[in-house]
Amino acid sequence: VDRLDDVYFPRHGELFTLQWNGAQESLGADANADRISVDWTVARSVGRNSYVLSASGGAHVSGPETAVEDFYTLGGLFNLSGLSPESLSGPHFGVARAIYYRRIGSGQEGFLNVPTYLGVSVELGNVWEQRSDASFSSARVNGAAFLGFDTFLGPVYLAAGFDEGGGRSFYLLLGRIR
Repeated sequence: VDRLDDVYFPRHGELFTLQWNGAQESLGADANADRISVDWTVARSVGRNSYVLSASGGAHVSGPETAVEDFYTLGGLFNLSGLSPESLSGPHFGVARAIYYRRIGSGQEGFLNVPTYLGVSVELGNVWEQRSDASFSSARVNGAAFLGFDTFLGPVYLAAGFDEGGGRSFYLLLGRIR
């Protein structure tokens, strides 16, 4: 279900995705396995200020948990921003995000005059080897400060991410995050 008003910098709406992946030996997989994931996002705005809350999670439900190619990954902007992209991996994951941004550019006509946003995020999440290991106490806290441009080529982000353990990542991204 997708009712967001904008795919890159939403101001209003909700998004909910439920996905099941099933690998079957009869269809060429190495082993039978099932994974399920869920993604929920809600966006609201007041004037030029936008607030986005989202949560994502996934679990390996059945089959061998040793297939690294089937692991979920975290790291990168808005997915534990202080870590480099895909630096964590495991058969189970969860991440919650709170993102705030303010429109600071008018987006009037002209080549470089595009809608511009200044924002911050706070993220809480991790990957786990066992589903029973998932807990708030084992989750990592990360955050980011970013400048976003809604260009005709897609979004452009200049950002700095921070991890609770002191890690830092810097980003220059063109295109959709997810």
